[in-house]
Amino acid sequence: MPLHVFVVELRDLQPGSPDLAGVARPVAWRFVVSSKGEPVAIDVGEHELDVQIERGPVVRRMAEMLKGAECRAEALEGALAPSVLRIPEAHLTAVWLRSGDPEADRVVPLYPAPQGLEAGREYLTTEFLRMASEIAERKQASYRREDTDTGELGA
Repeated sequence: MPLHVFVVELRDLQPGSPDLAGVARPVAWRFVVSSKGEPVAIDVGEHELDVQIERGPVVRRMAEMLKGAECRAEALEGALAPSVLRIPEAHLTAVWLRSGDPEADRVVPLYPAPQGLEAGREYLTTEFLRMASEIAERKQASYRREDTDTGELGA
């Protein structure tokens, strides 16, 4: 089953962001296949011809989590649709369990999760967005400090 891949930019994560669907943009479709007993992720760009192949511990953990998500979706009569969520600037990849109701959606960060989020833990999207906004604020503050430091060196 192909998974929709969504990306959220740090600048779009503001305190009080309305819902994940409002800030996430679709970028690709992910196919997880097996090669020599190991899962391999193949991402095919949604709007342009772009193909990426990924393997390793993150893909293994995602495959394991997706098996659990599929079992949960079946238990809830298909009410959850797993997707992949990426926040590249925060080095975050997660499984986004979408239900059609933003208040019922869940996000499960994959290892390694940035400080402030626990890998493998299931978050309501409201809680995830609050924590992701805090991560975004810390990252943006560190970028501002770097710009200030660089400016002082160049003076």
